[in-house]
Amino acid sequence: MSMQMMSVLGSAFLFADNLLTEEENKTLCSLCDEVRSDFKGKNPEGWDATNTTTFTGFDPFQDERFRFYNNKVQEAVNSYAAEHERSEPMNYSNGWVNFNKTGEFVEEHIHSEARLSCIYYAKSPEGSSGTMFKSPYKDMFGFPDNRDVIGSDPLERRLIVFRSYIPHLVRAGKNKTERITLASNWV
Repeated sequence: MSMQMMSVLGSAFLFADNLLTEEENKTLCSLCDEVRSDFKGKNPEGWDATNTTTFTGFDPFQDERFRFYNNKVQEAVNSYAAEHERSEPMNYSNGWVNFNKTGEFVEEHIHSEARLSCIYYAKSPEGSSGTMFKSPYKDMFGFPDNRDVIGSDPLERRLIVFRSYIPHLVRAGKNKTERITLASNWV
């Protein structure tokens, strides 16, 4: 795993590439496919997003089969916290799996009940959309050259750790097969 801290939009982002080995990621995708086939839930009430999320019905951090993934995310989150001189480990709050088919999107949102949030790209077929991050300060003052929005490439096996107050969204993708991401919040 390689980790890189970047300061953009007035905040720090951690990019952890190759969080899992290819074999571990393949196992993770298979587990997510099992969850998808068993999942009977629906998106949260009031949510305009068109993708399928297990936010209200399945938490991978509560399932022992996902332990290998959960441990790596915990390590990255604690690295982020240590970089910002936090002496105690971050505590896990909640997690979920997102499935995006062709043309599906996730509306702009924040995670108001958390301090840090994570997005892991498990499966990103060609044409998948990355995550767009917006400056939380855009209404206070603009950054020059339209720098108040950045996009992340949806690289498979990449984890992004960011402050939960950063607005983010996923535009509709042109992927022919399903895109799978896992998300989590930390306090």
